[in-house]
Amino acid sequence: MKKHKDAKNVGESYIIGLGNYKSGELIVYNADGKSEKKRVDIRNKWFKFDGSTYPHETAPFTGTR
Repeated sequence: MKKHKDAKNVGESYIIGLGNYKSGELIVYNADGKSEKKRVDIRNKWFKFDGSTYPHETAPFTGTR
């Protein structure tokens, strides 16, 4: 998924990555969208963030997700 903000999800949301894959971290940027805030391993782990405020994308992965 390319860098974006969620248009219809307002406020905090939860995300989890399911499947047999490697890499594919969630990359969350600062609100200005210019600098990386954090990389989060979401494989089989829930993560809560505000996708309507913070641009985000998924790192490349291999396998089935």
